[in-house]
This record gives sequence, C-alpha cells and structure tokens, in this order.
Amino acid sequence: MIKYFALFFLFGCSILSERSPASLDYNILVIGDSHMAGPFGQYLHQSLATRQNTNVVTYGHASSAAVHWLSQKRYSLSGGVYHFLSAHKTINPNELVRMANPNPTDWRVAVEVPLFEPLVLDMNMHELWREKGFPSRSPDLVVIELGANDRGHIYQAGQINRTAFEQRKNYARRLANLATSSGAKCLWIGPPHGRVKTDAEQAALYKMLGEALEDTECKLISSNHFKAMGCDGIHFNCREEMDNARKWSTMAYDKIKELINQ
Repeated sequence: MIKYFALFFLFGCSILSERSPASLDYNILVIGDSHMAGPFGQYLHQSLATRQNTNVVTYGHASSAAVHWLSQKRYSLSGGVYHFLSAHKTINPNELVRMANPNPTDWRVAVEVPLFEPLVLDMNMHELWREKGFPSRSPDLVVIELGANDRGHIYQAGQINRTAFEQRKNYARRLANLATSSGAKCLWIGPPHGRVKTDAEQAALYKMLGEALEDTECKLISSNHFKAMGCDGIHFNCREEMDNARKWSTMAYDKIKELINQ
C-alpha cells in the first residue's frame, strides 16, 4: 500500500509540476510611441526581461497612435524605432537570449508602423528572429503605451474636436479589444504630461482613453504625474530627464507585476 501511495504521490507531483505556472513561458508584447522607442521603453523592456520564464517583445514607434497600428493603409513615420526581443529558455534552455532589431534604421528615416492584429497571434514580426530559434508565440499580456500623438487631433483651438475625438476613441477601443481577443491580459499606459502641453489637452487625452477603455478588458493607468520639463517638453530623452524615464518605467513595471499576479 505504501508503495502504491508513493507511486501515486510521485505521479501526482509530476502532473502538478508540468502544470505549474512557474514552469511555463509567459509571453509579453509591448507596443508604443516615441516614449517606448526611447529610454522609457528600453528601461521597461530591461526590467521585464529580468523575469524568469518570460519572453518579451517590444516595438516602439515614434509619432504613432492607435490608428497607425490598425489601419490597412500602412503608415511610415520617422522619429525612431525600438524593436527588441528577450527570450528565456525558448531559444536556449540555459540562458536569456537578447536580439535587437535585425533591420536598424536612422531616426530620421520614415519606417512602416507594424500592423497590430497579426502580433496578437504571433508577437514576432521578424523572420530573422524566427530563423535564430524564437518560435511563434501569442502574448499572455499586451502592454500598450499610446495616446500622446492623438493630442493635436482631438483638441484644437482651445476645445475638443468631437469628430476626431470619437474617431480616435474608436481606434483605441478597437486596439484594446484586439489585444484581449485571444485571452491575453492588457495594460494601457497613458501619456505623461509635459511643458508644452496644457492641462486641458491632457484632460482631453485621458477623457478619450477613459471612454475608449471603459467597456474593455484593458486596464488604463495614468502617467500624468510625470512631467517633461527639460528636453523638448514632451520626451524624457535628454540627460536631465533620464531619472524621470527610470521612475516612469519602474511605476509601469510595478503595475505590470500586479496584473500578472492577479
């Protein structure tokens, strides 16, 4: 009897071990605008890549908004991109493998914004990454950092442009619903404030995002308390703003950890 119990115990432990979440890959897709293409996105990616059994793919594309990631008409935008993959175990079982953009470009060159919908099924858009061993993976969590580049469209002449507001809101809602369409969790990181933005413009942006995500499964967090005073008054790309970029990425990473653990 003891022998059978021991066999059952070992067999049961084997099943539990195979099903344990800690033993499975967790896949995170991160997309965003120039903030994600700059120091904030790089710091956030580095933090996420420290998590065991986690694969992280980040696509930051300057000047982009939800419309650019969704439209069948492909948009080419300049300002810089950041494509990076960090993979635990899926490529090499013994180490973290990091792969940069296989098609690097100058920030002044207009580059086509990726189409978001295919990334929900396979978060790797680069054939070279696949050739080096990263298999097709759908995300378990989608992190979206967009909204800042909707500002000039939805707020004009001191008031909300209602037509543009509704259009941009619908794009944001569609992006959020696509992100969760295959069962992934979703976190939307709202835009930070800045010296060249007015409080009314920021309020309009967060009103648009709040209404867009209200009936979705995508959680919105505010970054409004981070304000770019140096650089160009928008970004955290210069030396005096690096600390803000780190603090912002730390806040985002903490929110992501909370969402993963729910």
